[in-house]
Amino acid sequence: LKQAGEKLLASMQRPCRLLLPRGLYVAANLLGQAGRSWREDRSDRCDPFRWDSVLRALAQLGCILDLVSADGVPPERIVIGGFSQGSFFSILLALTRTPRVGGILVLGGAVGGRVAAFVRTMTGGEATRGS
Repeated sequence: LKQAGEKLLASMQRPCRLLLPRGLYVAANLLGQAGRSWREDRSDRCDPFRWDSVLRALAQLGCILDLVSADGVPPERIVIGGFSQGSFFSILLALTRTPRVGGILVLGGAVGGRVAAFVRTMTGGEATRGS
């Protein structure tokens, strides 16, 4: 990914950034090896705090984007991406961030259902009904 980002940067005439942040939490992957995660493992749908770590991660990603913008890169020249949970957060950030980022890079993972579940939870269910 780093090589692709460097190639993209070299082809652009103005400043741009491809951001591929690393998950905040240390967690075992599917093979039991140490890996990274973007959220705490709270899968109980009745748990009222199951989205807390998602909101914290979105806030931290927002701070990263603020720093990049303060460095002189306009939001429309920022592409944020990730793999699996990183894709989920890239899509959420792109949907909720104002001003909008220039693009997202989604690598793997069926994230549509998780994004819809988050939006339903945060909006009381009205935003995704019937879609």
